[in-house]
Amino acid sequence: MISQSGTGGLIGLFGIAVQNDLALVTQTRTLLAEGRPFNVALGEASIGRERPKLMTATTPIPPQT
Repeated sequence: MISQSGTGGLIGLFGIAVQNDLALVTQTRTLLAEGRPFNVALGEASIGRERPKLMTATTPIPPQT
């Protein structure tokens, strides 16, 4: 059984993941519209989103006592 605070955290985590994915798709489409090949556009968009993903993943979550 998962607690209410755990459920809230899980929903928040899914929200962050969806937001990151939407930003990746938007950036890739922008680069494609500029005329870059798909592989290059996807690679550049992925590298551009690396820092926000790492910051989200490494944010410490204090344990509950």
